Amino acid sequence: MAEDLIYKIENYPKVFYHGTDLRYISIPKETRSMLHSYYYGLREILYARFSHYIEIKDYEYTKLKELLGPVVEKEPKVFENLKKALINMLLSKTSESFEYGAFYLTSNIMSAYLYAIKSFAGGEFAFSAYAMAKAAKAIGHEDWYDVKELPGSPIIAEALITIADETPRPVIFKITDVDPTLLRTEEDESIERYVQNGRLHHTEFRYNKDVDLSKYDYYVVDKDFKKKARAGEFDEI
Repeated sequence: MAEDLIYKIENYPKVFYHGTDLRYISIPKETRSMLHSYYYGLREILYARFSHYIEIKDYEYTKLKELLGPVVEKEPKVFENLKKALINMLLSKTSESFEYGAFYLTSNIMSAYLYAIKSFAGGEFAFSAYAMAKAAKAIGHEDWYDVKELPGSPIIAEALITIADETPRPVIFKITDVDPTLLRTEEDESIERYVQNGRLHHTEFRYNKDVDLSKYDYYVVDKDFKKKARAGEFDEI
């Protein structure tokens, strides 16, 4: 029972947070699921191409810079996003537990802030697909994502680039009626494993429930958000 589990947890959060971008929350669930599968496929196809140019111990990113050529200087954001996406994928490829399409909550508002500002492309997996598609296009390798294994991939890639390059609208939703029995860790384990001496020692969760975000209030993430949070301007902190 939800009441029983809450009773066991002395520090059970009064509010959880979900960081996202307002441009994406109105997309119907069926459409999101379709996009998720395309973004995942696009991500895997492009990683197979770009992975040959990234190495853990190559701190100068020599091969990647050679591949991008003048793009490194002309479009530094393209290079930075690509580098971030590839390093994250390289580090997590063998132990990835993140489930694309799942709904995530955190009890740490600063974690939600990081998710919100990274959500301009539609989520973590979408960001990886975007960063690689954008870089491939910048160096004239659109053929890298025009493959028969993923029909329609050029259209999906172009749409992803177009949407991600629009002005972002990061926000943090405040979810106040979270059922603890539906919370899972990123490894899909019950949160009870992380309750010791009445304390919940975990802050990032999957939530096994459809959530209508239109029912909840949100904070707009702006350039002063971190300063406001550190000053205690959000009463839930």
